[in-house]
Amino acid sequence: MPNKHLLSLLLFLSFTYGAYTQCTNIVDLNTWIQEGSPVTGSWVVNPAGSSVIQTINYFGLNAKPTYFVSPDSFINVKISGTIRVNANGYDDDWIGFVFGYHNPSGLPDSNNHDLWLFDWKKDSQTLYGFFANEGMALAHIQGNIPNNSYSQYFYAHTNDPIFNVVGTNYGTGTGWVHNTNYDFTLVYTATRAIIMIDNDTIFDVVDCFEPGRFGFYNHSQAEVVYSNFSYELITNYEVLTPVVCPGDTAKFLFEDVSCGGLGQGSANITSWTWNFGDGFTSNQTNPNHIYNTSGLFNVEMIVTDNIGCIDTVVKQILVLPVPDVDLGADTTICIGDTLSLDGDAGFPFATYLWQNNSMDSTFEVTGPGTYWVEATSVCGMDRDSIDVSYLGPPTNVNLGADTTLCFGAILGLDATSPLATYLWHNGSNNATVSIDAPGTYYVTVTNICGSGSDSIDVSYIGPPTTFSLGNDTTFCIGGGLALDVTQPNVSYLWQDNTTNPVYNITSSGTYYATVSNICGQETDTIQVTVLNPPSPVNFGDDTTLCDAASLLLDATQLNVEYLWHDNTVNPTFTVTQPGTYSVVVSNICGQEGDTINVSYENSPLIVSLGNDTTLCEATSLLLNASQAGNVSYLWQDNSTDPTFNVAAAGTYQVTVSNICGSETDDINIGIQTAPLPFTLGSDTMLCNGVIMLLNATQAGVSYQWQDNSSEPTFTVDGPGIYMVTVANDCGQESSAIAVDYIAPPQQVFLGSDTSVCEGVPFILDPKQPGMNYSWQDGSDSSTYVVTETGIYRVMVSNQCGEESGSIDVSFRPGPDPILFAADTIICDEEELFLDVTSNAAGITYTWQDGSRLPTYTIKTPGVYQVMVENDCGLESGEIQVSFSDCDCTVFLANAFSPNGDGINDFFRVSYDCDIQMSNLIIFNQWGKIVFQSNDINAEWDGTSKGKALPEGAYTYFFTYTGMELDQQLNVPMKGSIVLIR
Repeated sequence: MPNKHLLSLLLFLSFTYGAYTQCTNIVDLNTWIQEGSPVTGSWVVNPAGSSVIQTINYFGLNAKPTYFVSPDSFINVKISGTIRVNANGYDDDWIGFVFGYHNPSGLPDSNNHDLWLFDWKKDSQTLYGFFANEGMALAHIQGNIPNNSYSQYFYAHTNDPIFNVVGTNYGTGTGWVHNTNYDFTLVYTATRAIIMIDNDTIFDVVDCFEPGRFGFYNHSQAEVVYSNFSYELITNYEVLTPVVCPGDTAKFLFEDVSCGGLGQGSANITSWTWNFGDGFTSNQTNPNHIYNTSGLFNVEMIVTDNIGCIDTVVKQILVLPVPDVDLGADTTICIGDTLSLDGDAGFPFATYLWQNNSMDSTFEVTGPGTYWVEATSVCGMDRDSIDVSYLGPPTNVNLGADTTLCFGAILGLDATSPLATYLWHNGSNNATVSIDAPGTYYVTVTNICGSGSDSIDVSYIGPPTTFSLGNDTTFCIGGGLALDVTQPNVSYLWQDNTTNPVYNITSSGTYYATVSNICGQETDTIQVTVLNPPSPVNFGDDTTLCDAASLLLDATQLNVEYLWHDNTVNPTFTVTQPGTYSVVVSNICGQEGDTINVSYENSPLIVSLGNDTTLCEATSLLLNASQAGNVSYLWQDNSTDPTFNVAAAGTYQVTVSNICGSETDDINIGIQTAPLPFTLGSDTMLCNGVIMLLNATQAGVSYQWQDNSSEPTFTVDGPGIYMVTVANDCGQESSAIAVDYIAPPQQVFLGSDTSVCEGVPFILDPKQPGMNYSWQDGSDSSTYVVTETGIYRVMVSNQCGEESGSIDVSFRPGPDPILFAADTIICDEEELFLDVTSNAAGITYTWQDGSRLPTYTIKTPGVYQVMVENDCGLESGEIQVSFSDCDCTVFLANAFSPNGDGINDFFRVSYDCDIQMSNLIIFNQWGKIVFQSNDINAEWDGTSKGKALPEGAYTYFFTYTGMELDQQLNVPMKGSIVLIR
């Protein structure tokens, strides 16, 4: 378990304190720079350089963001300030700030961005099809923003690898409010960015941040004031080794190398001063230091940045001592006493391990043994041991049992006991004495824990006397012999380990006895032979021998004599002719004998199983080897009958035997099988004109086809049922097959090329059932549903061939959606021109008053509606137009001729009122933008990307915002312009 002292100390070491120095006196917003691509804002700094206001709503002028950024790059900073939107700004768009800012460079055509953006929108809004959320967002922007995509990214915050939205705080009530001061704080280091509004943390992002410029941001919002800007140097470092040992390397990390290595997090730092608390210092960024003594040290880091701000951070490091354990000298204590061992030795930050796996700092000894402890810390391990002996009172004094000694022997008595004194019967104080005479002896033993006594009786004797078992002897079985070696004060041991003084012998053998005591031994041996009467003799049953054979009769036994029928006296007799043979075997204990009659016989007769032959499968053949006389039979499978029934092919053999010999014969038998089952195949379908060969070939058979032909094969060239029978002597088999013929696919016709309405499925059907289909997209259904314009192909196939066909199908569109602008107000005497011209074919137009033209000129207030339709669909639209008594007149021509003659060479907007913001977009007949500008005085020369466009009709969409008679105007206009060359 963790050491409680070490845990509390480590918790204490986690404390860090720092002193931050504000550098507000160095902030002068007059040195800051307006940037953007292009530079479109209007940033006005007050004379003191302490605040800046962005004064214009410029979305109608140029839909791109603007920045007001510092000349210096920042990292390891805490930046604070106030943002306020004055009520006369009247808009609801984006405000905020940027950091880690590198691009755009401010050049007119530079769109390469590299910055972090925090922006804040008052209300949700949709513009040009892009939706912007109310609330806050944090994005990392890296890459080129296309000229026509600023609304997609900076307005609508579309998330992709270029414009990576890291965090959002959207929702009702999250937008900013006019005439309200908002205090913001940005903490910005190499690995973390924290953004707070009015002390509420909005975003806290862990990432890899590079040094960069800080600046204020605005996107289409006027009257935004940025003030009370302040800057603090805010640094920190990590003690990588909060606890070390003397001689170890302590490591301090100012910059986390996981974010790009040294240099990124210290880009604005000019100097480091480290004081390690033991008299040593360093000026490195990430220093190392070796402590030579133990203790708790304050480590101070003083950092200065490139504009003279200073930050001080102090943390602590613990240098632990090396463990030192002393359990004391080996010792002895009395049984029942205890000994307390202490492994702490004044070192509280170690873990302990005793010999019994205990982990306490102390140990109570309750028994003898070797005790040890290991004290371990991060600085090493020390071990000590102690031997503890336990001493009891000498109550176990033991001189041994009373004993008997041989004459002249000396007995040593030993009463040795640890740490004891001694008193013997004769007054001796030695631990041992020597005894050489009979008597009673005693001793008293004393130590620090008590005393004990014991005594012993000692007597003396001589060795055994000499004895004799008698001469070697013989007797018949059933008799006996008793051997007696009795003496006083001795022990007995016979050859079979029995220990009685008398031994009875009933069988032959060598017998001996040993008589012994502690003073010596005596031994004697006798050889005894016990005769059995002769064993019965058995020559076996009367027997018959073969011609010229002999028989050995053997009556051999031990300790006997032999007498044969012919008075010979050998133990064996050899028989070579028929007759009666006998023997008598005898000794002093009795006799035995036996008789046998022997006759002779001739060899067996010749055996024949017949000639080799062949059988049909499932039939059998009986082989007969029978002979008269005393004979035996052995067939190839070890059967022993005189006959054998054959049912399988193979070689069969029999051996006929009697005592005089054997005869063998064999026969080879083959098995002919019936024709094998076979098939001509499954019923099949062939293509017209194809032939097929049917094959019924087998070995050793005859054939009969349905037309009585007899070849093993048959050629099929027409439809029908074909059958063959295969036969031999052992049976027959038949098979049949039905064959039919089919034709290849017909030519495929999907119909003539055609046109259908969009959204209406068109079904293609080749109308050839039973075929396989493969369409141009890999599908295999018999029909195909067409849903878009294109050329469609199909391949129709079967096993006899394939055919293909194609059709070109196009789709006619319905009317285009009606995209009226929002309900609007225009000035009296003005007209609003509406154009719903559709490029689709067969279009009809119906306005609310029944007019049928694609265009409509509005001269009076009201609600205007239109329906646009053809045979493929219907679209409708509605707009409410109000009129105001104003003097603002805007005019756009309906034709111009950019031919360089100085007359009507440009298409421009004419106006006679105060227009605050405008947007002019011109489309070609396919809806592609060929010209766009937020400048009310812009002129179009009939070109796109430097190339002259062809003559023809073009569509414009123009919106402008202005003031007339204290009324805000927001007017959309759409119309056609004809370019004439």
